[in-house]
Amino acid sequence: MQARTYQAPNMLTALERIQDELGPEALIVSVRQIPGGAAWEVWKKPAVEVVAMPPATVGGAGRAALAAPRALTTARPATRPAPPQKASFNDAEQRVMERLRASSSKGSRNADLAEPPTTTGAPQPASLAALAGAVRAALQTRRATPPAPAAATTFDIVEADEGVDVSDREATPPMAFTALPEDTWSPAVADLYATLIEQGVEVDLMRQHFEAALESLSAKALLEPEQVQAFVGNRLAARLIAPAPNPNLASGVVCLVGTPGAGKTTAAAKLAHLAARRLGLRAAWVCADTYRAGAIMQARMYAEALRLPLRVAYTPDELAQAVAAEQDADLVIVDLPGVNVRRTPQLHELSDLLAALPTRLTYLTTPATAKDADLQSAFAALGVFDLKGLVLTKLDETGTLGGVFNLALRSQLPLLYYSAGPRVLDEFYPAQPNRLVNALFEGGW
Repeated sequence: MQARTYQAPNMLTALERIQDELGPEALIVSVRQIPGGAAWEVWKKPAVEVVAMPPATVGGAGRAALAAPRALTTARPATRPAPPQKASFNDAEQRVMERLRASSSKGSRNADLAEPPTTTGAPQPASLAALAGAVRAALQTRRATPPAPAAATTFDIVEADEGVDVSDREATPPMAFTALPEDTWSPAVADLYATLIEQGVEVDLMRQHFEAALESLSAKALLEPEQVQAFVGNRLAARLIAPAPNPNLASGVVCLVGTPGAGKTTAAAKLAHLAARRLGLRAAWVCADTYRAGAIMQARMYAEALRLPLRVAYTPDELAQAVAAEQDADLVIVDLPGVNVRRTPQLHELSDLLAALPTRLTYLTTPATAKDADLQSAFAALGVFDLKGLVLTKLDETGTLGGVFNLALRSQLPLLYYSAGPRVLDEFYPAQPNRLVNALFEGGW
């Protein structure tokens, strides 16, 4: 009988299938990692492919050679080995197999976590019964002990006297994060990573911060969810751009741009209330959103409630005249029409309106409910208008804020204001990066 190939999501499942079909004395010819899941699955995990053959197909010295287990070096080297090179993300299946075999031969927890000895050439086959026993023994050991494997991988394993606790020792340069399989992370690291994935945060934007956590935090700290979250959260917040706690609104003309339904009119009313009632500025409102049904009526209602002067502009010339007529105002807020960025004529009309106000400050109004791809398309189309900051709206209408976080991090535009809820008199805050990051961790605003 010829060798047979088995594909499974993990090594244990493959071994169980081989044992059921070929028997406990079957021989493993080769093991390799293959892509797992369907091609469209972005976060798919790697699978394994095992080639095995029944023992009856090999006889005599050949069978004895195949069944001979690989010799593992257990002697402690005279000098500390060089740190391993970084591998691709999740590229660690062979390393896991070597660790499991080392655990079976040394019979200790540290051996299961230690770096396997370097080997050359094609992997040698091992007895299925022995390998299956090693896998099951290692898994039982991991289930029976506290979840410390990920913490232990952050420092070099050293020989210790019996009864000596080495968990408090200072960390030395750890194994690269990108070479660690996900099942070896500490629960605190794995849970936080999964939370950010569920929030829609792009992996490339957060991977380096998890690498830094594994390199910087001690073994004990990696087991504490609060410490891991504080470390990663502070690094993510530091990458966001934010102005001073109280931005200077007495700067002339502020234009709000965005896609239809982004909440520009409500944000304009909230900004006017903040300027007039809290900061004591003289504010005026110019409504240039004359295409949307009811836009002028909505602007008039807000202006009357806030006791603000309101002007309406239909053309670029009328917009320039309306703004010039409010020379006594400290702040003129211009609510521009929403733009479908897939329609070039609308972009041209917006460009003409903005060109009439050469000294403006243009803020991109972005709803947290939009898809990540749509947010990126809007920024790519509207970014040509010299954007000066982001106003995030509708933060209370979604439980996933990864899209607006990705936009703020990629664009490096300053975060200016957060808007949550329809009420004009409150729920509008000067932006603080930590607040957005904490909302990611908490699963909503």
